[in-house]
Amino acid sequence: MSFWTLLLAHMLLMTGTGLAYSNIMTVTLGTLPPEQSADGNSILNTMQQFVGASATAIVAQIFSRTVTTHSNGTGTMLGSQYGVWLLTALMLGSVVCFWFVKRQLQTKA
Repeated sequence: MSFWTLLLAHMLLMTGTGLAYSNIMTVTLGTLPPEQSADGNSILNTMQQFVGASATAIVAQIFSRTVTTHSNGTGTMLGSQYGVWLLTALMLGSVVCFWFVKRQLQTKA
């Protein structure tokens, strides 16, 4: 995978995250009663920080181990690829979870 492919994949991932986040917050907080909206906002922001820090630590660990394992100069590129693939898998897993939750909510309504 070339540098430009990785850059494009990262740009698409971050653009999608930015576009989706405000909608997710609005829909999620809209399901709460008005008196619980502030608590819901706090929980969502806390989870965003926690998941972001955890994902950063995991990807940094994968990157670091790959760089030290492959000393011939390919470690940086492989570490980047593994990180992008992990984040892509997590994103797809999130989409599947959201789809199942949405389906369950529609059948209850």
